[in-house]
Amino acid sequence: MRLIGIDPGLTGAVAVFEPKGPAVHDLPVTARQTGKGFEVNARMLAALLHSLAPSHAVIERQGPMPKQGVTSVYSLGRTAGLIEGVLAMHGASVDWVRPAEWKRAYGLTGKTKDASRSKALELFPSLASQLTRVRDHGRAEALLIANWWRVTRK
Repeated sequence: MRLIGIDPGLTGAVAVFEPKGPAVHDLPVTARQTGKGFEVNARMLAALLHSLAPSHAVIERQGPMPKQGVTSVYSLGRTAGLIEGVLAMHGASVDWVRPAEWKRAYGLTGKTKDASRSKALELFPSLASQLTRVRDHGRAEALLIANWWRVTRK
């Protein structure tokens, strides 16, 4: 089984556990066709997931937060649906996990996103070059989500 973990969102990522070890890829984004800002590029996402050939995916279940704007909530929902649709197209099964569940397992509840990056560096030192920047938290969380599922679902 080829497992991937996904931290959805515009700064999100896809982590894959392969026999040779874990790898991580940023979600492909492009400028919005209308308006300002960015969105996940569906065609590039389909190509990425096709190349990874996942049989199972674990996606962080997102929900609206207090004082979050309507546009942000819509964008996040659109991205999650897009990811789920592309995975279905490739025949991959999908599980969803709430942030509180996987973060509790790593002692990250109430911690900053940089704490996730530090934990991923601790668990996956071979990927240190891909987790050097503070903004690499999406990569770190995708790795932790996939690893959480891998360890807890044995």
